[in-house]
Amino acid sequence: MSTLIYCSSTGFGAEGPFGGFPRSDAVAVALSGHISVNGSPESGPIRIGVPIVDLATGLYASIGILMAAQERHRSGLGQRVDTSLFDTGFALLHPHAAN
Repeated sequence: MSTLIYCSSTGFGAEGPFGGFPRSDAVAVALSGHISVNGSPESGPIRIGVPIVDLATGLYASIGILMAAQERHRSGLGQRVDTSLFDTGFALLHPHAAN
């Protein structure tokens, strides 16, 4: 058994129909729906000025790494942490996604 902690961060996950696509904050923001809930009637949908999905994905990855380190301390086993920009973007869309 390995004791390594491995973290990967992709645009759309390792597998699936978009699995091989490049990592891009702008594309993940658009496809997760953030552009559709920002802007005004005059401007139309608009991109957020801060790369919030990139930043939050890094934060989610660091939280996952800390959780993996705690589990390794408890059980002696390594863990794999997998984050994606699209998953983070969709998670940050609360409460708009439910609406």
